[in-house]
Amino acid sequence: MSDIRLTLSVFNCLVAIRINNTELSNILILVYGAMQVSGSNESAGHNDVDNNNIKLSYIITRNELNDEISICRDNGAEYFTTDIGEFIFLFEKDMTIELQIIRSDLLFIHSAVLNYKGQGLLLVAPSGTGKSTTSWAMLNSGFNYLSDELAPLDLDTMQVQAYPHALCLKAEPPVFSLPETSLYTSASIHVPVKSMPVNHHFESVKLSYIFYLEFDAELSEPLISPVSRAQATAQLFSNSLNSLAHDKGDSGMQAAMKVAAAVKNYSLKSNHLVKTCEKIRDLLES
Repeated sequence: MSDIRLTLSVFNCLVAIRINNTELSNILILVYGAMQVSGSNESAGHNDVDNNNIKLSYIITRNELNDEISICRDNGAEYFTTDIGEFIFLFEKDMTIELQIIRSDLLFIHSAVLNYKGQGLLLVAPSGTGKSTTSWAMLNSGFNYLSDELAPLDLDTMQVQAYPHALCLKAEPPVFSLPETSLYTSASIHVPVKSMPVNHHFESVKLSYIFYLEFDAELSEPLISPVSRAQATAQLFSNSLNSLAHDKGDSGMQAAMKVAAAVKNYSLKSNHLVKTCEKIRDLLES
């Protein structure tokens, strides 16, 4: 079988991938299909993409003898695994780190990004605290999807770009069943964008709100309350991945201060997904 070539457009950068295995190609299309460049799923030598605009190139191979998967980036490190979940994790980690270097003009915030009637909002929280689960509930409650993990923000315009990979969950959500097309791995569940109940046009959106998410089982109701600019700056600083690229000093704090001053900042203590979505929607509607 001829190698398969895929091209993704991520943060307006082209990423070329050559794969020798159909199953791995199908997994990448499931996870990154919303970013796939039209006409790029072709056998090697029959790709319509202009190679002069490629920013990153990967060769992914699976050894038929031992099922070992190799991920090799041009002029970069090589990774090996036999686990599909780890394969997705390693590929995405390397790709997004490299693209953060290439697009250093953007501030990258560790955050989910959603759009509600033209208003962009972030859900900021450490890993494992419910960003993706809350995002899934919001997607089933009238919100549109841009990302569940990474917010690339233009500090001059406050426009946040989409990173519409498959939504990644660590466990089945307590509400809103997952589609049958979801990919289950040893450590994660990936919900493809094409199976989400959302508009599939992923335009950048003006950032208007940031919610700093925290789960609190002791509350009788979800609680949304304003936070000070200083508190918001501290939270943004700790969740920004490349703030030093946007600060001529040594602290990396200037970018976080600028974002905190430009949007409305709220603490979001959640304990009930449906009620949480209702409260956020009511706030944005008001």
